[in-house]
Amino acid sequence: MILFDRIRKSIAGSRRDASVVEVLLIGLTLFCLPLFEAPKNVFSALFLIVWLIQALRMRSIGYSAQFNWPILGLMAILWISPLFSAYGNTITPVNSAPRWTLLALFVVLAAQLDYTLTQLMWIWMALLVGGTFAVGESFWVWSDNGKPYPDFRSLGHVNHSSMYSLVTLGAGIGALFTRQRWMIVAGVFAILSTLAYLPPSRSLVGGAAITAIVMSGAALYAVRRWSIKGLGFAALLGVTVVGGVLMTPPASDFRSEVVSRVTGDNFFSGRDPASSIEICCPIIPCNDFLVQEQTWTG
Repeated sequence: MILFDRIRKSIAGSRRDASVVEVLLIGLTLFCLPLFEAPKNVFSALFLIVWLIQALRMRSIGYSAQFNWPILGLMAILWISPLFSAYGNTITPVNSAPRWTLLALFVVLAAQLDYTLTQLMWIWMALLVGGTFAVGESFWVWSDNGKPYPDFRSLGHVNHSSMYSLVTLGAGIGALFTRQRWMIVAGVFAILSTLAYLPPSRSLVGGAAITAIVMSGAALYAVRRWSIKGLGFAALLGVTVVGGVLMTPPASDFRSEVVSRVTGDNFFSGRDPASSIEICCPIIPCNDFLVQEQTWTG
């Protein structure tokens, strides 16, 4: 234990600059995150390998980020929770925990590195471009797969995709505060792609979150300008932008769903009976146990 403690103290707590290869792999992982499952896993695994080599070579793991502990806690839950599940015999930790653990480790270790402003901008750009491409690809695939809603390939679910589009939206709004024109242009495209994805997704959770983020971004800009009037204008602008999008013809299904939720018996129900598929459990006979796989939109 004494030897381990000495080794830990000798390599921890010192700065470590991100290498070019590490920055490249981070950018590729963030670009592929909503697009391609396999490349995302490959690039994130390669990053962990390169990170370990660099840590040993430079004898430093960098500073521990402040919010690492909740990520590590969630990672532990992935492995522990299936053990207490009623379906523990059929759903084991190996079914999903490994790839999410890989992503969690990628986030934790990437957060411990120091980046130059240029490196951060390129990583930021990869996030913006990947999210924007994911929206375009979701529409392209949607035209062929016959699903009721578009979704990102790597996520495979409309609500998950809508929530990920919030990352793209937030990163796009942040890009507007930079002084680089190429970042501002990328930010505008990212914002527009998120707003374009909202109507066909018909996600009430996504709509509420997008409205809140747009208003918050506009409010931050107003506060930055030290304008009280601008703050009120920002709130009005946020509601107007999202409301304008929802009043367009492509958003007619979204508006119909909102009305049905408000006037229906269960406001929080997001099941779409038209898309339900009966799937037989491989363990229990089909006539005894049926699972309804349905698309959630709220």
